[in-house]
Amino acid sequence: MDSLEEKELIQNITEQEYKEGFVTDVEQVYIPKGLNEDIIRTISSLKEEPQWLLDFRLDAFRKWQRMEEPQWGHLDMPKIDKAYHNEELAAKWERIIAVREEVTKAAEEARRDKVIGHSLDAAVAITAPPKHIRITAA
Repeated sequence: MDSLEEKELIQNITEQEYKEGFVTDVEQVYIPKGLNEDIIRTISSLKEEPQWLLDFRLDAFRKWQRMEEPQWGHLDMPKIDKAYHNEELAAKWERIIAVREEVTKAAEEARRDKVIGHSLDAAVAITAPPKHIRITAA
């Protein structure tokens, strides 16, 4: 069988409706390439990790970002391209994270006082003067 016949055979087989009756729906989550705080939060959420573990991971990530690349390993690796770091976007996320930390503290207090069973049970509504709501703008 030449390669053209093989390609046609594979295409015919893969285009057919599956006849055997076995189906497994697998949930898939697509996460963008790279590593940043949003991706860490997404993975932590998918794994249903406790807040303290997410905080630990974010703290470790922030420390890792400030580390210098080691020179002692004699490794032939490309340098990390810091051009992708956006200071304006980072500042915006720092403001959002600060608000999130306050919400998390309030939810944890409500959980501790048995107002809610779990912090994920909380329905959060944030109200603030317009000048403070704009933290997500720009």
